[in-house]
Order: sequence, then C-alpha cells, then structure tokens
Amino acid sequence: MRLVDLEEKMKEKGLRNIDIAREHSVSEKAVSEWKRGKKYPRDEALSYLLGKFDVLKAETDDGDVVV
Repeated sequence: MRLVDLEEKMKEKGLRNIDIAREHSVSEKAVSEWKRGKKYPRDEALSYLLGKFDVLKAETDDGDVVV
C-alpha cells in the first residue's frame, strides 16, 4: 500500500517533512518515504496522519484506491 495524497495534503496545510517528523518523532526520511510510496506508515503514525488530515487516500497493491 501507499499513501496517494499525503504530499498534496501537506502542501494544503503548508507543512514540510520536518514539521511532520518533529510532531510525530520520526525522521524526515520516513516522511519522505511515505510521500513517495516507498514505505507505508505503521499504525501509530497512520493514526497521527489521519488525525492531522482527516482523510487520506491509499492505493493497494492491486491498484485500488481507498479512502
């Protein structure tokens, strides 16, 4: 799975990788990997992101997009 619209949501709120990294105590690299679809956030990080952005789109390995 990968987050489809994380970068867009961050831009809407004027947030940078460092902002998310500091607020959730993860590395900037982790946030970058989430945005590029290289890695998927763990449950705790995903809960944090959903709390921050309300809704995120994720693409499954089959190519389906879920909200």
